[in-house]
Amino acid sequence: MNQFFSQAKTIVKKEINCLAGLYPYNIKKFLDKKMLHAASMLSFNSGKYFPEDGFSRKILNLAAGIELLAVGVKMHDFDAGDFIMPLKDTRQMSTGKAEVRSEKNYTPDLLFGDIFFSRAAIYILEYGDHELFDTILNSLKSVHYNKLILQQQLVNLINGNNNIADIINNSIRSKKGRLQKSYAGFEPGTKMKITELMEENETLIAGTNSLLKTSFFTGWVIFSYFDDAGLPYNLINDFILFKTLNDLEGFFDGIPVKFNFLKSTGYIAQRKKFLKYSLPQQIEGLEPAWLKSNFRYLLGLYV
Repeated sequence: MNQFFSQAKTIVKKEINCLAGLYPYNIKKFLDKKMLHAASMLSFNSGKYFPEDGFSRKILNLAAGIELLAVGVKMHDFDAGDFIMPLKDTRQMSTGKAEVRSEKNYTPDLLFGDIFFSRAAIYILEYGDHELFDTILNSLKSVHYNKLILQQQLVNLINGNNNIADIINNSIRSKKGRLQKSYAGFEPGTKMKITELMEENETLIAGTNSLLKTSFFTGWVIFSYFDDAGLPYNLINDFILFKTLNDLEGFFDGIPVKFNFLKSTGYIAQRKKFLKYSLPQQIEGLEPAWLKSNFRYLLGLYV
């Protein structure tokens, strides 16, 4: 696994360095140095030789292509600013303004994200399986769909809680005479509702990492032809959930200070703590030994 992983990383870095040299923009910050998508796919590789000439090269192209897709997805990701825009619209409309529109400009992030999608397609098509290509394409659609649904649910939750527009606009004076925003009667209930939303929608939340799930399943389908290794379905889902919780943690950390009432759900920290405890236990039950070894290595990348 390590040899394939190292070679796939070399391909991805070469692509990023090439694009980074064309425009003065920090593309490298979007690269996941752990390359979790490629590593997850290759975790089912036992290291045996392949009977078909050139098959190893096809696997490398596929691993690199999936990882390049992951870079594109990260560049297309919605951030805290995208999430706050609908809240600002609600506040503006409550003041009597007419129509308010929130449109995201075509930024360098989106431009380079599209370029990475195009470059990734070239590598993935080198594998020569059009059904697999369609599966990966559908996983991208699922990623964007689930992110939009999750974002809208969060916005609806906040807009429907004690009239967010009025609460954000209200100000009170502190003991020192300084103006402060008031969230009285709002913060505790909202935190609880966000926690409930996450608890009730774990499938939706994990769906924001559909590409990662496809990476796992693709690796198992390919390498199961060479080794009789069962699919550790529950373990895979827990790996995906762990990464998703890390992503959500970063998202909430990026929300502006005046929306601090959104940041402490408690759910993320509790679930991550449980997964850190349960993942090693599940891995120790894997067979054969090489699969256990690969997933131990994978766990080190995730955690």
